[in-house]
Amino acid sequence: MPRRNTSRIDLLLIHCEAGISPLPFSSFLPPLGLVDLASFLNAHDVRCRVIDCRDPQFSLTWLADYLVETRPRWIGVDVLTDTVFTAARLVNLVRNVSPSSRVVLGGAHATILPEKILKGLRPDAVVIGEGEIACLDLLTRKRLLDVRGIAFKRGRGIVRTPAPPLLDLDEKPAPDLSVIEGFRDIPYIPGISTGRGCPYRCAFCAAGILNPTVRWRSVDRIMEDIRTIFASREFRSRYLIIADDTFTVSPERTLEFCNGIRNLGGGKDLFWYAEGRIDRLAKDKALIPAMKAAGLCMLQLGIESGDERVLKAYRKGICVEDSVHVMEACAREGVLVHGGFITGGPFESPSTIESTRALALRLSETGQGIAQFQFGFLNPLPGTDVFDRPGEFGLKLLDPNLLSSITFDNCVTRTSDFSREDIFDARNMLRDETNAKLEEVFRAHYERRLAHLAELRQRIGPAHNSLSLLSGQSIEERKAEQINGIFEKIESSIQFISQAGDGWRDSIPVRLPFFSLDKDSRYITAERIKLEVVESEIFHYASGKLTGAEIAMILDRSEEELTQAFASLEQKKAIIYRLY
Repeated sequence: MPRRNTSRIDLLLIHCEAGISPLPFSSFLPPLGLVDLASFLNAHDVRCRVIDCRDPQFSLTWLADYLVETRPRWIGVDVLTDTVFTAARLVNLVRNVSPSSRVVLGGAHATILPEKILKGLRPDAVVIGEGEIACLDLLTRKRLLDVRGIAFKRGRGIVRTPAPPLLDLDEKPAPDLSVIEGFRDIPYIPGISTGRGCPYRCAFCAAGILNPTVRWRSVDRIMEDIRTIFASREFRSRYLIIADDTFTVSPERTLEFCNGIRNLGGGKDLFWYAEGRIDRLAKDKALIPAMKAAGLCMLQLGIESGDERVLKAYRKGICVEDSVHVMEACAREGVLVHGGFITGGPFESPSTIESTRALALRLSETGQGIAQFQFGFLNPLPGTDVFDRPGEFGLKLLDPNLLSSITFDNCVTRTSDFSREDIFDARNMLRDETNAKLEEVFRAHYERRLAHLAELRQRIGPAHNSLSLLSGQSIEERKAEQINGIFEKIESSIQFISQAGDGWRDSIPVRLPFFSLDKDSRYITAERIKLEVVESEIFHYASGKLTGAEIAMILDRSEEELTQAFASLEQKKAIIYRLY
């Protein structure tokens, strides 16, 4: 991270992640929430900077030196359920290296569980909800009691201050990526957020609980944001991520956005990605053609299940035929689709899996070579109904703290009809059969799609299975390439190592992706190697959250057994290690 602003700063914001990010990715989204917050504060004469720990040159030593040089008054860390342990390690570093700095934590997990965060990570304050007004108060008011929208410890109790008024989103300045230290070292895809809030209450998602009021930034201001972003010399490709969860909630506003972005070259030399809600897109047939004409090239859809009872339990407000109709519209327009399915969810059984299988294969055919699907596991998050009341959904939570899972990669539930092993088998079957069908359909539509996909691949890279298949690479070959790429990237990263040796206790083991589970609960690696019992126990908790010593405390195995197992996992290329 060669670029560094070493002048005294008021607030340093740190974005942390766990798992193997950023090793599998050739490009990714900036931490938009922190960028927006820092841009707002700087516009109000608060000196604010952002550090993205995904930078390949980031290290705890670099951060310690930075803290000594800049002496921040406050240090803020965003906390998600998957990053609690990483955030805790960063807070400990801050306390040791920069004891005069005060610590504030925010983000979805901190907002849902502020008391637990205050007791466990011991920050000076927790921001509850949006951060702009709360952080401005932190930096400009003398007493925590006068700061709106926070929680803090006082004596043996916890104080929650009144929430501030919701920010008028048009009062925010355009996102300024120069607030990120050294961001030229990270291959960001530019992105923007055009609104906040979610009016829905899906049973597995906390978005509608965290921020139920939908507000929009005006389209005129959004177009100014886009002009500002692409005026920067940092971005050569004119490809934009729309990062809203509910971009298509208002069809009228979506169409207004499309009209605006077309005036900036959308559909000609500017292309973009967005998430869409199937219920809205199925009802308003004009949306997908209008978005495609304005430059939409990829659309993410939450399909979740092919079983009507499961969809009803999720409260998605969609039916199976809605997903089919939306896929048909995307295929007609040539919009790439990334569809998400959830396995291990409410009332999962052989019949629900068969319904999902039938839908996935049908959508593969309907997609005509422009579809890809992800089959993740249900990971109930704090604050959601499936977490708070799993019995109502026919679920048993096997790992409510999600110590064994990162970004939905591991099964942590069972149902009355399906064991954890059954759910793993079902997920693998869905993934493998669907991928085989997708390759077959792609070949059948190759000539028709060739020119369109070739143009997209040139603009956005192989960011979609169809674009990888275009070059003759199978999905299995792409997986193998990703695994090999992880080990290649380790060579240029100073926050990961491939072997820890005797240092396994102080390092944080992270398993490699594309693993499976056998009937006897032993894991099988991406290289199709079945792990031994102790190896499998370690692999289970190697999610990038716990240190080797913390895993050892859970397993209660001898030092010799653990040392041998870690060494064997390294030789089998089943795990690597984070250093923070």
